[in-house]
Amino acid sequence: MKYKKYIISFIPGSSGRFVLTIMDRMLLGLNDIINLSEDNNAHENTIKIWGNPKFGLPEPSNNYEPLEFNNIGIHVFHTHTYPKFDLINSRFKNVGIILIKPDIQDMREILFNNLTKNKNIESMNTFLKNYFYPNKNITNTMIEFEFNFKKHNKIFFTNDIYPDNCLVIKYSEIYETAGEKYLLIEKLKEFTGISIVPTSVIDACKQYTFNRNEIVKQHGLR
Repeated sequence: MKYKKYIISFIPGSSGRFVLTIMDRMLLGLNDIINLSEDNNAHENTIKIWGNPKFGLPEPSNNYEPLEFNNIGIHVFHTHTYPKFDLINSRFKNVGIILIKPDIQDMREILFNNLTKNKNIESMNTFLKNYFYPNKNITNTMIEFEFNFKKHNKIFFTNDIYPDNCLVIKYSEIYETAGEKYLLIEKLKEFTGISIVPTSVIDACKQYTFNRNEIVKQHGLR
């Protein structure tokens, strides 16, 4: 592997837990089945994978313990906080950072994912009724919801300066294919230096992509 440890940073709803699970299987060489929920999230698989250090937030310095990150049993972190690259690279050596970067045109899909994964059925139904479907009035509540979501996660959309040890994966690249290959897998192979990919990872990408395309078509998310 090119790096000893990895940090995956992403906004809610952008399939970060799926990428995290793919990374976990690739790093450990595990062929365990990757389970996807009916709404296509991979949360079930990530219960035991370390997560959510507050990298990049204003400190005190006890936001996380560097010794925990150096624990031999911890190989990958995940967080919704945008990485503070200088801070991470000053404290940890040989760490790879993976950033899932959304585009504005991804917003409908990501917001929908965020609502469904949290089983917020009432908000989801309101969202579908007032926002996604054509010829419907957009309520002030939903405009405010989208505005606040974008504002809170603005840096994920706008920043385009990254250190050499950061891999940027566009949200759309998670489900894109190049011939019979999955772009996500190819980018992770190059970044990690891993050449052998477990069959379960390929199967999961195939299922994820199929599920995603069906959900997008069913709810008119594109």
